[in-house]
Amino acid sequence: MEKSKNYNFIKVVMMVLVVIAHATRMYTPYGIVKPVCSSKILDSITNFIYGFHMPLFIFVSGAVYCLCVKELGKYKDTFKFSVKKFKRLMVPYFVFGLFYVMPIMLIFNFTDDNVIEYIIKGILLCLNSRHLWFLYYLFIYFLTYKLIIRDNPNIIFVTILVIMSLLEIPLLSNLSLYAVYFTMGFLFNFYYDIYFKSFKRNIAIVCISLVMYIFAIYLKFPVLITNSIGIVVFGTLLSLIRINDKNKLYKLLLNNSMGIYLFHPMIIYILFYYWGQYNVYPVILSSIISIISFAVSLFITIIIRKTKLRCILGE
Repeated sequence: MEKSKNYNFIKVVMMVLVVIAHATRMYTPYGIVKPVCSSKILDSITNFIYGFHMPLFIFVSGAVYCLCVKELGKYKDTFKFSVKKFKRLMVPYFVFGLFYVMPIMLIFNFTDDNVIEYIIKGILLCLNSRHLWFLYYLFIYFLTYKLIIRDNPNIIFVTILVIMSLLEIPLLSNLSLYAVYFTMGFLFNFYYDIYFKSFKRNIAIVCISLVMYIFAIYLKFPVLITNSIGIVVFGTLLSLIRINDKNKLYKLLLNNSMGIYLFHPMIIYILFYYWGQYNVYPVILSSIISIISFAVSLFITIIIRKTKLRCILGE
């Protein structure tokens, strides 16, 4: 199915961008490790990627969920669905959170919390689980849609999400913000064919949107507006690319994307911790670290998937 292929391709591209952006993020004020050298270029690149990569990831997750529920007839048994999603998302969340993320955060003093504080605030409340927030959020969205919204979001629900996203409440604001993108993806799946048929006659709209996105980043528009424009622009452009889904490299990335996502950030943190103190040109250092973290994460994932421990990857 064309939809499914496009959604998978977008997820793979976003996963690659996530690795790159996590490395370049060290050259922004928000980096957890501060390299000796600074880089305005990498700061700008990070802001550009961050304006759409995870929002689009969540958007596609919502679209895939809608596709499975509304078109493929999956997830009819609510209990089995909940158990499946817990295994897929929350098992990796707790395993990696407690035995991978937390030890590294504490050993390298990337946090001021002690063990108990980090378990409660960082993991249970998802206030500092690093990249694992994505799994935590998705699990909540899936359960909310299945148990409360019952797979029929409406304008009232979306309005409430937008209002809640504007409130400066830890966790709740971000949960609501990304829930908007999830809902956008869910609704988009209904109009997928109509959208792309009309797009062929209105390619100028996406070009204009791309310019708007660049201005939104530069002028620091509200996050919801910037992210939404980014979703439209890059979601559309990537959907126009035709990829051979039998390509070996593509299949390798698609099949191991979860493991790559789970492993790579801590590798990036550690490498920057040791190498960031040297006077190395930022573009070169961030590129090397991106490649190494990507390769090591892929290698570890492949090994784990061949053992009984593959359950920690949600499989």
